[in-house]
Amino acid sequence: MTAGTRVYALDAATGAPRWQFEAPVVLFTPPTLDGAAVPAVYVADYLGTLYALDGATGQVRWQSRTASRQGAEPVVLAGSTALLASGETLYAFDTADGRERWRYAARGEIVGSPAAADGLVHVGSRDHSLHTVDLASGRLRWELGTKGELTGSPVTEGGRVFVSSKDRCVYALDAVYGTAVPEGR
Repeated sequence: MTAGTRVYALDAATGAPRWQFEAPVVLFTPPTLDGAAVPAVYVADYLGTLYALDGATGQVRWQSRTASRQGAEPVVLAGSTALLASGETLYAFDTADGRERWRYAARGEIVGSPAAADGLVHVGSRDHSLHTVDLASGRLRWELGTKGELTGSPVTEGGRVFVSSKDRCVYALDAVYGTAVPEGR
C-alpha cells in the first residue's frame, strides 16, 4: 500500500511489516504487483517517476521518467511492458530494465487507465477519441471519434473493447478493427 511518500509491504497472513520504500516526493498511484516468479511492485510519483521495486525486499530495481502527472491511475502491466499515462502521452517501459520502449501522444489528456489485451492497448483521450495502439510498437492501429468526452477507462473482454462517452453512449467495438460489434455476438 502507499501512503504519502511511502510504499509498505505487509505480510498477508499476519499484517506484520515486511519492508518499506521511501520516495523523494508523494506517490500518486496505488501499487501494481506483477505475477512474476520474482515479483515487482510498480508505483509512480506526481513528478512522473516510475519505480519498479523488488517485491521481496523493496529495493529499487529501476526507475524511469515520464512527464509530471495529475491523475492517480495505477501502472498497467501488459506482458513485459509497464504502461503509464501522463498528460496526453502514454509511455511504455520494459519491465526488465525500465528502458522506454515507446511513447504515444494523443491529441488530448488521457482519461482513465489504458486497457491492454491481445497485443493492443486502448486509451481514451479528452479529444473525444478512443485510441488503439500496437503494444509492441506504440503505433496507432485505429481511432474512434465520439461526440462527447470519454468517461472512465476502456475495458476489454472477449475480443471487444468497451468505452463510454458524455454523448450518452456506450461503445462496444471489435478490439482489432474498431468496428461496431453486432448485438448478440
